[in-house]
Amino acid sequence: MTRERAQPGGTAAKYIVVVGDLVSSRELKANSRRMVQEQFAAMIERINRAMARDLGAKLTITLGDEFEAVIRPENAHALIPDLIWTAEQDMPTVSIRFGVGLGAIDTAI
Repeated sequence: MTRERAQPGGTAAKYIVVVGDLVSSRELKANSRRMVQEQFAAMIERINRAMARDLGAKLTITLGDEFEAVIRPENAHALIPDLIWTAEQDMPTVSIRFGVGLGAIDTAI
């Protein structure tokens, strides 16, 4: 994992954070939910391998059915559409809700 801190001069480094949530995944039956979570984890691994050099930090799964991606702004124009496309293609039976934010991160990532 890359550990980056504030930029010289004391300003916090800016990143883009993409979050994704598997919509209504908690409503799935236990067996289906387990299978979807396994597919989800495999998708996160594939994205981390394929996009490693452009990420500010590896994608992480949060709360079992959500993920976070930290992206360097200089790579965002290409990476965000690829990330969303890959997620949609890898998880065709589940709807994924995405959010994108830009801001300073002043802690190590």
